[in-house]
Amino acid sequence: MPQQVVIAFCGEGKTDHYALPHLLRRVVEDILISRNAAFEVVQPLDYRLSELNGQGVANQYPMLASRAAGAHLICVHHDAGNLSLQERRRQNFEQGVAAVAVHGGRRSPVFIPVIPVQEMEAWLLVDASAVKNIIGDIPAEAGLSSKPQEIEALLDPKSVLDAIIRAQTRKMSERSVLLEALAGELDLQALSALPAVQSLRRELEEGLTRQGFLRPES
Repeated sequence: MPQQVVIAFCGEGKTDHYALPHLLRRVVEDILISRNAAFEVVQPLDYRLSELNGQGVANQYPMLASRAAGAHLICVHHDAGNLSLQERRRQNFEQGVAAVAVHGGRRSPVFIPVIPVQEMEAWLLVDASAVKNIIGDIPAEAGLSSKPQEIEALLDPKSVLDAIIRAQTRKMSERSVLLEALAGELDLQALSALPAVQSLRRELEEGLTRQGFLRPES
């Protein structure tokens, strides 16, 4: 049994990689601790869908499976956008995983869908205290709700987060550093109140169980 959990992360755009790999590592660590499983989680290997050869998930997922062959979990990010979580999962994630199965290989990798309701920036807005500590005060005009479902339903959370950064006269060139720091400070309990993150945790628990890091719950 390996003593380390190796994660691969693949995102759609470059900004995904500032925060999501760090959030994923923290969530996996939290799951392992909650289940008394003593394994080290390696900072995720980082890939971008746009850098994989071929167009469409039917070509990209098999290549990702090959490049991340040493990972126990391959986490792939797709924003739901104007689709439901279920429809985005069917159109992107499930088609990609099916393509991997068709290509075959020595073993079937464990893929994990990472699908925010709109954009991943909504997840970074769920903990107002962390936003204040890392970026600064949240302007009243940002109109952030304290209810997780309403934050996750923001139509353009990226613009809201960028507006908060600009309101503190922070340079947008600092954005990558701020998002990485924010991902490291977010309250995981607040984050886990988001329905999409609850779904992600279930997927991660199932993946860790399949790979032998967690015992099946009775």
